[in-house]
Amino acid sequence: MSLSKSMEQALARASKNTLDEVAQEVQQEMRNEVPARTRALRRSIVIEHTRRNVAKVGVDAERLRNDPDNVARFDYSKPYAFGHDGYTIRPVNAKVLRWFDEAGNPVFRAYANIPPSPGHNFPAIVAKRFRTRRR
Repeated sequence: MSLSKSMEQALARASKNTLDEVAQEVQQEMRNEVPARTRALRRSIVIEHTRRNVAKVGVDAERLRNDPDNVARFDYSKPYAFGHDGYTIRPVNAKVLRWFDEAGNPVFRAYANIPPSPGHNFPAIVAKRFRTRRR
């Protein structure tokens, strides 16, 4: 039993609309899961339609690197999501590092130790939330 051409087109439009709605909902949930201080990461979460009836929601690394809020121009989505080992930052073109503390006073150090981070796997959190919600 075959469907008429107009019926096939109507079904394709309906499934595309539903797919777009779900993809936008997942995109919004992922953006809400990421803290507000990471504005560049929030803005780089996009929907990509790879082929018919398939949509991927994730971080666009190129968009993240080119975001004006990402001063280092570094794709930090993987270390943020999956964590990283501790490391040390040392000055390259200067004798000391300088930054400002909460009171606005300058802080000078020869190096800075960055502690390990377990990460915040926001894609897995949102996926788990959607799996339990869609059942």
